[in-house]
Amino acid sequence: MSWLKAFTAPVVSALLFAGAFPPFNLWWLAWLWALPLLWLLWCGEKRRSIWFGFRHGWLAGFLAFTATLWWVGHVSVPGMLALCAYLALYPAIWSGFAAALQPRTPAQGFVASLALAMLWCGLEWARSTLLTGFPWNAAAVPLVEMPGLRSLAVYCGVIGLSVLTFFFMTGIAASWILRGHRNARGRAVLMAIILATPAVLTLVTWQKTPQPSGQLEVMLVQPNVSMKDKMDEMQNGPRYDDLLRLTVEGYQRARIKPEMIVWPESAIPFLFHERLHDEPLNMILKMGPLTLITGADDIAADDAGTNSWDLSNCVAMLREDRVNFVIHGKVHLVPFGEYIPLRKQLPFLEDMLGHLIPTDFTPGKSLEPLKMDGLKPEVVPLVCFEDTIADLARRFVRDVPQILVNVTNDNWFHESPESAIHALNARWRCVELQRPMVRSANTGVTCVIDTEGRMTSEMKPFTRGVLYASVPLFPGGITFYATHGDVIPIGAGIAGLLLALAVLVTRRSEP
Repeated sequence: MSWLKAFTAPVVSALLFAGAFPPFNLWWLAWLWALPLLWLLWCGEKRRSIWFGFRHGWLAGFLAFTATLWWVGHVSVPGMLALCAYLALYPAIWSGFAAALQPRTPAQGFVASLALAMLWCGLEWARSTLLTGFPWNAAAVPLVEMPGLRSLAVYCGVIGLSVLTFFFMTGIAASWILRGHRNARGRAVLMAIILATPAVLTLVTWQKTPQPSGQLEVMLVQPNVSMKDKMDEMQNGPRYDDLLRLTVEGYQRARIKPEMIVWPESAIPFLFHERLHDEPLNMILKMGPLTLITGADDIAADDAGTNSWDLSNCVAMLREDRVNFVIHGKVHLVPFGEYIPLRKQLPFLEDMLGHLIPTDFTPGKSLEPLKMDGLKPEVVPLVCFEDTIADLARRFVRDVPQILVNVTNDNWFHESPESAIHALNARWRCVELQRPMVRSANTGVTCVIDTEGRMTSEMKPFTRGVLYASVPLFPGGITFYATHGDVIPIGAGIAGLLLALAVLVTRRSEP
C-alpha cells in the first residue's frame, strides 16, 4: 500500500467529521465519516496490525479535532495542538482494535460492528471524564437535528447515541468488505440488522413532548464587548454604563415586560460584593417585578480573621433589591483557562501563562439549583462551558419546574465557529434533562433552547442588543439520564472491550 493511499483515508475521514459541525452543519455526515478509515483498516486479505490501526486512527483523530477545535489557537497555538494530540489518542485506541477485528464472515462482521460501536461509546465517556474531561464534539453531537433519534438521549445521553452511528458505519464497512463472500444470505441479514437497528430503537423510545404548565417571559442581554475592552480596566466603567443603558432601553421597549433578565458571564466588571453596585442594580430591579441573573467574579474569606481570599467565577440571582440575592460559584473550572494546574510545582507554567492567568479561580462546591421567593422555576446555573458537561448539569436536576441558565463569554475565540459549536453541544443538555435553557453570551450565541434541543429564539452573534422570548415551563419530572448519568455508555464501553478482547483471544487459534 502506497504512503499516499494510507494517508488519504484518515484525511478524508477527518474532513467528513469536521463537515458535520459548524460552520458547515452537514449533520448527516455523522453517519458516514469513519467509513474511509475503516476501508483503510479492513481492505486487503491480510489483517492489519494493532499498531497500523493506532497510528492511522491517531492521525485521523488529530486532524478531525484540529479541524473542529482550531479556534483554541486564539488563546494558545501550542495548547491547541497539545489538546488535539491528546484527544486523538481515543480514536487511535479504537482504530487499533478495529484493525485487529477485521471480519472474514458475516457473523464476524456483526460481532466486530457491535464490539467497536460499544467500544467507541466507552472511549468517548472516558474522554469526557479523564483529566477533568473534555466532552466537546462527541461523534453524535450533530444529530441533535434528528427529531426521533435524539429522544434516545433521555436514557443514554448524547455519548450513548454513538453506539448507533458506529454500529451503522462498521456494519456498512463490513458488508462492503464481505461483498464477495459466498454466504449471501448472511450478508443480507447483516445489512438488515445494521439498517433496521437505529429505526427500531427510535420508534421504541419515541417520547411525547409534555404539555407546558406555564411560561416565563425573559430578556437576554448581549452587550458584544470586545476582548480588548474587556481586558482594559480603564473600560470597566464605560462598559458597565453601556450594559445598564442597554438593559433599561430593552426593558422599556418590551411589549410584554420580562420577568427575568439575564446578563452574560462576568458582565459586572467589578467584584460582585462591592457596594458600588447598590445603586445601578437597584435601578434595574425596581423597573418591575423581575429577577436579574448575571455573571460576576466574587471573593470570600476562607476563615474569619485570615488574609486568605478565594476568587470565584460566579453567577448571581437577584430579586426586588440588591441585598436580596443568591450566588453560585462555577464548579468545573477550565484548566489553563481559569487556573494553571501544578502552578507551584512547575514554575515554567507560571512563566508561560502567568500573565494570562495571574490568579487561579477557586471551584464552587454547591450542586443546588438557585431559587427565590416570587420566581416559579428553579434555576440550574451553568457558567461558561459547564453547559457542555452533561454529568455536571444533571446533578442540579430536581423534580420541580426548572430552567437551565447559561451565562458565557466566548469572545476569547473571536469571530470563529466556536460560539456555534459551543451552542450545538449545549443543546443536548435540554434533551437529556428535559429542561429548557436560556443562554446569555457576551458575543453570542444568545438564544432559547426547548426540551427538544431546538433553538426557538436566537440573536445574531457579534451584535449588540437584547432578545425577548417566552420560555415554556414544565411541571418537573426526572429523566433516566438525569438519575443515572452515563451508566449506559459506561456499561457499553466495558461490554465492547470485553467482547473485542474475547474475539482477539479466539482468533489467536485461527490459521
